[in-house]
Amino acid sequence: MKSPSAPTSECRSRGTTLWAIRSLLALLAIMWLCSSAIACGAKTASSKSGPKFDSDDTEVLTFGAEADPADRQAITALIDRYYKVAAAANGAAGCSLLDSLQAETMAEDYGHVPRLRGTTCAVVLSKLFTMNHREITSYLRKIDVLKVRVKNNRGQVVVWFGTPPVRLFIVHREQGAWKVDSLSADVMP
Repeated sequence: MKSPSAPTSECRSRGTTLWAIRSLLALLAIMWLCSSAIACGAKTASSKSGPKFDSDDTEVLTFGAEADPADRQAITALIDRYYKVAAAANGAAGCSLLDSLQAETMAEDYGHVPRLRGTTCAVVLSKLFTMNHREITSYLRKIDVLKVRVKNNRGQVVVWFGTPPVRLFIVHREQGAWKVDSLSADVMP
């Protein structure tokens, strides 16, 4: 006979699921706060003087090699297109710009979060774009790709939105086409 105070496996499972959901929500909140505020080690620069880099940016600024003109143009167009799609909250188009692993796991990784609930990449990404619409549209008006560096099929894109901090996008080449490998531009380290 079970002790009335002993937790059942069903209760432990619910507790684990609740913990996972809370952890994911916290991670999403931190990601968007860090990408929208001057925080998390953001660079100090005024919009008049443009971005400034310091010694801790060396790893990013020296990654691989400067992209050739064709790759730079393709990657710059990808970043611009991604923000236009995001501003329109078009999750289906957004998923087509993500690398295959991101697109495949979007619903699995984020679809159980209450505000992002969905079973497909398109539904989840549309909700994520809608939640961050104001921020996304403000970025779209001021996007400036400063540097594009590539190494094999990986790329790092340094982006300036007119105000600090400087941001970093990760891209990946799949079957000859550049794809977004990060959902948002992260604050440079």
